[in-house]
Amino acid sequence: MIANNNTYLTSAGATSILELSGSNTSGILNSIDTIFAVGPTSTANMQAPSSDSLYSLLTPCDNGLGPHDNHSRVQPHHAERRTNETAFELLRVLRAPETYKFVHVHYSRERTERPLLICRSILMRTSPLFAADLNRHCLLNDPNTLYLDTEFSVFVILVYWMFHQQVPKPQDFDGEYTEVVDEDDRGSYQIMLVKSWAFAEKWSILDLQNAIMENLFSTFSEAAIDADVLSTCLQISRRDSTMRFALIGYMLWSDEVQEQIGLSEAEDVLADLVDISRVDGFEENFLLAAEVFDLKGRELDRLSAMNVDNTQTYVVGVPAGRERPRAERYFVPLG
Repeated sequence: MIANNNTYLTSAGATSILELSGSNTSGILNSIDTIFAVGPTSTANMQAPSSDSLYSLLTPCDNGLGPHDNHSRVQPHHAERRTNETAFELLRVLRAPETYKFVHVHYSRERTERPLLICRSILMRTSPLFAADLNRHCLLNDPNTLYLDTEFSVFVILVYWMFHQQVPKPQDFDGEYTEVVDEDDRGSYQIMLVKSWAFAEKWSILDLQNAIMENLFSTFSEAAIDADVLSTCLQISRRDSTMRFALIGYMLWSDEVQEQIGLSEAEDVLADLVDISRVDGFEENFLLAAEVFDLKGRELDRLSAMNVDNTQTYVVGVPAGRERPRAERYFVPLG
């Protein structure tokens, strides 16, 4: 279904989402032509993290540094979901895809693209903004259509997550398992994740945002991020967004590690290599993140001087210094 050239989205008619689980997703990474394209992101109803919330990361707590609220310790999870239909009603709905209980979901407004048929209840519990959009369409006498206005790669991640409650890894696209992902595929995947996080932020899909953040940071542990990839990710990330601060935080930590372990004079750190000319609001965000990063480092140094065991927060071989960024530091509060 998700075969080469996105064939399941280009033939006539609508494809039930129930067919998707058995589809062949071969070559998905190579088939996404627009993976490096940067599009505008809606900022409506979004709140930027305040300097106070960033500064709260410096506050000592029982388990080391971290905010006193519970949000930063919340792991990606999925709150209990309840639907209005009974089990038998659900079976009847699945046997009658022509009813209003199914929605034609388009990832773009191109009429040549074939939509997916997805249960209305699944969409409405995935995002409150999906629910609001569908209710608005009911008033416009077009209750069975939802346009997401995104890219195919983001659409694939959304659909996979809705039905598997996890973000697909590179090997999940083509079904071939490999422990080694080459640099090009890793970079494409990282950009895809950042785009998907921005989409989830736009549609207020909070648990998907956190799951994506966790996957993104797992790719950082495999190898250093490429400077061009980081530049693209920074352009995609909204100014003042949690993703923007996560990317800058990783860059600051990575550069300090390289400086501490020693570099040849010919090598440059990420801050010198990343093109920020098209990154809106970078300087302001960078200065704020650097201030927080420096203050956190001073606090860690103070704890180290007091013989507090914080060795688990440092990368092997690096003396007392800044804490390695962790995905959970950048989770959005759930509920």
